[in-house]
Amino acid sequence: MIGSDWIDDPKINDPEKLKRLKQLGYDKMVLINPSPFSVALTSVTGKHGEKIMDLHECLPTAARQWPVVFDSTQVLIVQIP
Repeated sequence: MIGSDWIDDPKINDPEKLKRLKQLGYDKMVLINPSPFSVALTSVTGKHGEKIMDLHECLPTAARQWPVVFDSTQVLIVQIP
């Protein structure tokens, strides 16, 4: 799951669908920022398509209290309870 596309995703915010994801073997949610090189390149070329985001702000509402497994500016991994 990348960036803000998942903030209001029904698979995460609906308890029954989340339960099904867990039954299918999903146990973590991973958010990834674009590479710093991509961000710099789009900035230099004037396209401004890529940007570094605060990944904690991109978490769906339901996932904001989940335990953090790994946290850096580039990657955020949370454990699905």
